[in-house]
Amino acid sequence: MLHLLTPAVLALIVAAAPALAQDPLSPAKDHYVAAEYEKALGALDEARKAAGIAPATLLAVEQYRALCLLALGRKVEAERAIEAVLDLDPFYVPGEDEAAPWVQAAFRDVRRRVLPATLQQRYGRGKQAFERKEYAAADQAFADVLRILSDPDLALDEAAKSDMRLVVQGFLDLSKATRAVPPSSPLPEVASVPSAPRPEAASPSAASKAASGSEQVPAQASESGSPVYDSTAQDVLPPVPLRQSVVIPEQARPREEVTGVVEIVIDTRGFIESVIVRQSFGPALDRLVLQSVKDWRYRAGERAGNPVRYRRLVRIVLPSR
Repeated sequence: MLHLLTPAVLALIVAAAPALAQDPLSPAKDHYVAAEYEKALGALDEARKAAGIAPATLLAVEQYRALCLLALGRKVEAERAIEAVLDLDPFYVPGEDEAAPWVQAAFRDVRRRVLPATLQQRYGRGKQAFERKEYAAADQAFADVLRILSDPDLALDEAAKSDMRLVVQGFLDLSKATRAVPPSSPLPEVASVPSAPRPEAASPSAASKAASGSEQVPAQASESGSPVYDSTAQDVLPPVPLRQSVVIPEQARPREEVTGVVEIVIDTRGFIESVIVRQSFGPALDRLVLQSVKDWRYRAGERAGNPVRYRRLVRIVLPSR
């Protein structure tokens, strides 16, 4: 018999399925233990058709399918089955004391290939939940993203990992801050973040400046339909700040330090095309911050040598008086 997993691990997989009077995995398990892998696959196909199959049972079914196909040497099908396992649980890897080395290697090879796509999928799932204001679901998806970013099997440039960590942490901070604001207080506009900007740091200043409450700066008409990039676009050089300070009159500065977040779009000239408060500084301060941000200037982002529009989140800390 070709042993793929230890008896203890087989017991764990079976235990993952609900303990029902008629365990849908029992026939497949019996065939697997007897090394009747083709029959086990047939039984697993039947188990998958069960109405209302529990996620834990489905995961066990896909794990058994992968093991049977590996035992039969059907590599392409086995890889697809492993992909199905990882779609349900991207963190599943047979341990060294649980599976034969070649089984572990098969899972790790597939994980290395699919984890970058899984990362983007979980990130997209979190962003969509965030935009729907389903913050608990967003937090879970973003937590998965952070965990994947720390996974040794993720083949991704360290700089890209660092950028995405900043982006995700920014969303988590916004989620926490939004839920911390009492319902009667004005909330920052957070429901329409269209892509993944990178949090940056802006330097505050205490010099005087005229104030205006406008949130939008007119863009060139020719740019209205052009794409907007952000830190997740690996083939784009981000804008370089030339002037990025927040100017608040001394008498208007807060009694205590205040932190907020703005979302900006930088046009192809390096000007601020639009600015929106994503985490409020307070009604009066928002107006002053917006006026200062509209005066920021950058060397425009570039893609293939051409200037592009670029979106980013900027965290701003306003010092106390």
